[in-house]
Amino acid sequence: MDELSVRLKALQRVTFIFIAVCLLGWAFVPSMREIAAGIILGTVVSLLNSYFLANKVRNVTKVVLQDGRKRVNLGLLTRVAMAILAVMIAIKSDGVNVYATVAGLLFAQFIIVVIGFVQVRKEQ
Repeated sequence: MDELSVRLKALQRVTFIFIAVCLLGWAFVPSMREIAAGIILGTVVSLLNSYFLANKVRNVTKVVLQDGRKRVNLGLLTRVAMAILAVMIAIKSDGVNVYATVAGLLFAQFIIVVIGFVQVRKEQ
């Protein structure tokens, strides 16, 4: 398994645990339901964006290794559109906090950095 797959699998595990904790908070703390729903929405979109980016990176790597002159991109507009869609859903929904959604959108990036540091420490 390549390094990207290992990190994605770790990100998936951490994200699912975090979403489970947020669901418990949503279920047992009624005053935090809007915030928990926003964080869950943002975190799910963040995880989907991470999968999409990983797929694009694999495709770019494959094209470069085949010495192709094919034009490739990393799908920035698609990932931005998914983030904007999540924020629009949060704005239109009464039970979802917009600020929590935006914070959830940053979850995967933050966690992947932490995972990288942990894996580098294990290798030393």
